[in-house]
Amino acid sequence: MENTRRMRPHYRAKTMAWRAAFFALMLCVCMCVFYVPVRAEYIGISDPTDVPEPEAKATYVLETTTGICIYGKNAEERLYPASTTKLMTALLIVEEGNLSDVVTFSAHAVNSIPYDSMHISIQPGEQLTLDQVLHAILIQSANEACMGAAEHIFGSVEAFVARMNERATELGAADTHFTNPHGLHDEQHYTTSRDLALIMQEVMKNETLRAVMSKATYTIPPTNKTDKPRYLTNSNRLIHQNGQYYNENIICGKTGFTTPAGNTLVTYGEVNGLSFIIVIMKAGQGKTFQSTSTLIDYFEKSLQIVTVANVFDYAAAVPSANGELVYLQPKEGFTLLSYRDDPMTDLRTEYSIPDMITEPVREGTPLGTISVYSGDRLVGKTEMVARADYGLEAPVVQTTGEISTTPVTTEAEVPRGGGMAQLFRFVLIAGGVVLACFVLYLVVAMISASRYRKRCKRIKNHLYIRERNGSGYDKL
Repeated sequence: MENTRRMRPHYRAKTMAWRAAFFALMLCVCMCVFYVPVRAEYIGISDPTDVPEPEAKATYVLETTTGICIYGKNAEERLYPASTTKLMTALLIVEEGNLSDVVTFSAHAVNSIPYDSMHISIQPGEQLTLDQVLHAILIQSANEACMGAAEHIFGSVEAFVARMNERATELGAADTHFTNPHGLHDEQHYTTSRDLALIMQEVMKNETLRAVMSKATYTIPPTNKTDKPRYLTNSNRLIHQNGQYYNENIICGKTGFTTPAGNTLVTYGEVNGLSFIIVIMKAGQGKTFQSTSTLIDYFEKSLQIVTVANVFDYAAAVPSANGELVYLQPKEGFTLLSYRDDPMTDLRTEYSIPDMITEPVREGTPLGTISVYSGDRLVGKTEMVARADYGLEAPVVQTTGEISTTPVTTEAEVPRGGGMAQLFRFVLIAGGVVLACFVLYLVVAMISASRYRKRCKRIKNHLYIRERNGSGYDKL
């Protein structure tokens, strides 16, 4: 009998099984020790080309909660705004005027507009409150009302228009130039769909303007020049409940039309916690209402807003002059724009923040911005603010350091800790690893057992043959 000892198959199977189990246990222990929470995977967008394209020269769709442009077509092309000009006119009326004032219309204000343009037949010397004038401008699109308001607030139409252009520049509408307060055609009176969205975004911050534009009808009572009331009807068909184009998700908007401008519409709508500004310029008759309604319905089915539960998941550390680290984080309420049917698994961040903090900072001080991308698509952007006070033994200022002009692209710094979502994710991963190791154990055990049975059978056959040949067993 040979003196060589070999491990029997069933011992070898047990050893491999114990090794697999030990490996699984060690892997789980390592995950527990070195586990760092991962951001929740947000549900995102399908192919953006699925967005229904409006039949118009230019389109711009802005989601105001996140500040993200969802769709743009010829967004920087200069076009004529027609009566959507009145958005800026109305904004200046509420910012610079007193709505309880009485406006007395001059002959120039009444007679300087073409009679075949939009008006409510105001007469020279007629008196209306500025609030009534505002309703006439935004609901009936009355051109002489714009002229009277401009003269009343700034003394002249020219001064009012100059302020319109200043205000456009302040809002970032760099490709906009106004020559009048009503929007009747002028070669030098132009804007872009993007600029109109920026103006509308500012308009929507004013509750008075939002309320006025949301009205389907309005009545101006008799005045010093007429004993009959004026009944105004909003030209925005999307808000008329019994109309062909009514859409319950549309809050308000402003229409516009001249022959050179075509049909123009700026609309504000809300759905699924999202707020949309939709600008459509130079479209055919009826196409603005139809296209806007189609877009808002698409967004209702496709989009949702996701609020980041723990903004420190996107924190960044900036060195200070005294060697400390100053932690910056997005403002509370940071949201990401989510398309339902495409998980955003490839999230990355870009920070535009100071290279170093050189002066004291108070908690909440804005110190740059963060942009979050899914692939190449922007899904969230907001300010980065100081997480806590730093260096307050010195005088506090509101700005510190130089903001880097080159964005830093990185994965967001994620602190240890996390929430229930991260814990649940960890449990799922750990459970998956254990399950995989258990399956591996079963496979190894089954293979080893099969090999053991085959070897036993071969040994038995070999012994039987040798017994028949009388060769004995001493060589086994």
